[in-house]
Amino acid sequence: MKMYKIINDRIIHKTDEDIYIPKSPDNRHYQQFLQDIKEQGIVIVEGPDVVTPDYNQQRLTEYPSLADQQDMQYWDAVNGTTTWKDKINEIKTKYPKTILAVLLSVMFLLGYRLKLIN
Repeated sequence: MKMYKIINDRIIHKTDEDIYIPKSPDNRHYQQFLQDIKEQGIVIVEGPDVVTPDYNQQRLTEYPSLADQQDMQYWDAVNGTTTWKDKINEIKTKYPKTILAVLLSVMFLLGYRLKLIN
């Protein structure tokens, strides 16, 4: 278990005492945090939690409104263009469904290779 967890750019949690330490040079707990890292290394610190949105959330923020999409489709039909399809394809390409699958595959391959090396 790590001694410290970075909460954000201003707060550090000391897990064994369950105290929250502001990043302030005047704070004695912050000074102890710096000393502990100097003596024991960065391995005693857990980074902040990072939450990334899934592909659905990422796509939803970029899709044009339904009214705009219908307008694109109408003008595509009138003009023989593919504006709507191009826009949707651009977003789907930018945020593919396979983000997690690719990540898991890479992790699996790296783990598999590590087992082979060791």
